[in-house]
Formats: sequence, structure tokens, C-alpha cells
Amino acid sequence: MPKRNRKKVHHSRYLTINNEELEVNASNKFGVFVPILERMFEQLDICFRIHKRVHVALFILQHRETSQDNKVLGSFSML
Repeated sequence: MPKRNRKKVHHSRYLTINNEELEVNASNKFGVFVPILERMFEQLDICFRIHKRVHVALFILQHRETSQDNKVLGSFSML
């Protein structure tokens, strides 16, 4: 039996976090995890309160095949 995911998945194009409506890359087929996005925006809000300028870089590792574990991603290393 596959493991059940307990994260809240959002499938609409717009998501409201902290009374701010955000456009997200979600559809009926592919959703986004709300707790992860809420935590990410919480951290960004903290950065903006502390610093006047913040640069955010998004680095996505994507694999062509699905996997039951993260062993393949573990082979990547940051220099």
C-alpha cells in the first residue's frame, strides 16, 4: 500500500497566504503543498523585515523518473 501524504495540496491557480493573494503554478493535475509555501513566505517576510534588499534564487533539481527515496538527489553536491 502506498504511503499517504498528509500535506495539504492546493490545486487552484491562486493561493492566499497572510491575506495576500498569490499566483502559483498549480492545476487540477499538479498541485502545490500549502505548508511548504506558507513556511517559505514566512521566511521571506522575516528577511524583508530585517534587510532592505533581498535576492532570492530558485534552484530546482528535477529527475525524469519517479523514485521511492531521495538517493538520486543525494548524489548532487553543492560546491
